[in-house]
Amino acid sequence: MSDWMVMQIIGILWYIVGKLKLKQIFQPPIIASALAIIIGAIPFLKNFILTDDAPLFFFTDSCLILGY
Repeated sequence: MSDWMVMQIIGILWYIVGKLKLKQIFQPPIIASALAIIIGAIPFLKNFILTDDAPLFFFTDSCLILGY
């Protein structure tokens, strides 16, 4: 692949990134919501984090304490 072609592809990618406004899409609440949906939808991850006897329940418990 020539340098010109690589630069053209990079230019197209930057144009797409500019049009999508990724900084607005990837805000912390949106990322957290997407992760929550993924964790809740996959049974293994749900049991690994969200159940009372899960190895990573301390994380869930900390979030609950912060919510009070």
